[in-house]
Amino acid sequence: MLTIEEKIARSERFAKLCEQAGELSEWQEECEQLAAWLRELVERRKAPEIVRCGECKHRDPEDKKCDCGHDIIWQLPRGDDWYCGDAERRTE
Repeated sequence: MLTIEEKIARSERFAKLCEQAGELSEWQEECEQLAAWLRELVERRKAPEIVRCGECKHRDPEDKKCDCGHDIIWQLPRGDDWYCGDAERRTE
């Protein structure tokens, strides 16, 4: 099984071969697109995970208030899609 980096390199090599051959431009475009998508995936995996309020361990499920330590405005009820920098995923 290939790693993402190996698949990116393989797709780029195949796209280059298609370009040098002067044929298979559709294959070249597909390989270039696949490599671009995989590079984007690698970058997105580096980003921190966003934990929404509905999944946060600091949120009281009954009154839907957050106890994450922010000032009073954060103590107001928020929708499940809201999030903050101190969110931690609930494990229960």
